[in-house]
Amino acid sequence: MSPISSVYLSITLAKFVAHILLLLVLGYYVSVWFNWAKWKSYLTSSVIISSFLIGGNMYIDHLAIIDPAVTYIMFYALPITALLAFYIPFYKYYITGAFSMSPLFAALWVIFALVMVFFGALTCAMLLVTLPMFGLGMLWRAYSNLPQDSKSPVGALKKLNLTMVVVMAFSFLFALYSFLHWYKKQRA
Repeated sequence: MSPISSVYLSITLAKFVAHILLLLVLGYYVSVWFNWAKWKSYLTSSVIISSFLIGGNMYIDHLAIIDPAVTYIMFYALPITALLAFYIPFYKYYITGAFSMSPLFAALWVIFALVMVFFGALTCAMLLVTLPMFGLGMLWRAYSNLPQDSKSPVGALKKLNLTMVVVMAFSFLFALYSFLHWYKKQRA
């Protein structure tokens, strides 16, 4: 293959992989929302969602998720897909109340957060904005599930999953460090 053709092939493959990953992550979100446990339901939801991810040329200026420029794919679509993949366990916890208690899972997810913070400028800022909102949502949900006579913020904190809180705290600290490092470089 010629060097020019290989560049076009790599761009096409990057767009295809980003499109498929986004489709699979969104399909997983739908299957968790509707409590579909079978892989056939997961694939069905991915197929249904695929009609909303415009990839052709007709409406690409207004509706496309995957942009024609590969730089936009690498700096927007791929980091957002990684962020959505990062939030899958938290979303599952919000819907079902189940979160992995495994120390191995917590370590892997903290490493995933560390990689994601340095993945691009977009994920760091989005983590800084969404993690506190998500944490407050979890705290509000735990508070509203407490019995009426014992409602207190401390009781709601005790109801939260410790593994989830640790992963969220480390993720927030990594994002804050990355943002402050960037801010310090901009001020210099």
